[in-house]
Amino acid sequence: MRLLAARVVAVLVTIATLLLGGALPASAVTVHTTAATEPASATTWFGSDLDWGDDSPAGYEGRLGATPSMYGVEIDYPLDRPARRELLRATRAAATQGAVLDRSRRS
Repeated sequence: MRLLAARVVAVLVTIATLLLGGALPASAVTVHTTAATEPASATTWFGSDLDWGDDSPAGYEGRLGATPSMYGVEIDYPLDRPARRELLRATRAAATQGAVLDRSRRS
């Protein structure tokens, strides 16, 4: 009975991981490796606060015709499970462009 329960839990965890987008290996995503922690001298970063439920960095980049250097994201605090998923999704999406996140606290 314990073995059956363990298998059921393993299958449910696998399905949840696939549904939440955590199944992509790092090599399956193209990532710009030149991300910086601050703008180069005499330059500025630009970006947008996206409606992450309806938009994505890829969509914004396509409409803009340029690659932003940062994106804003509002995250609920304290970090519960949905907030962690939202932060992880936003981080992965921005990182594929070499962009950084500027977070706002939503409580």
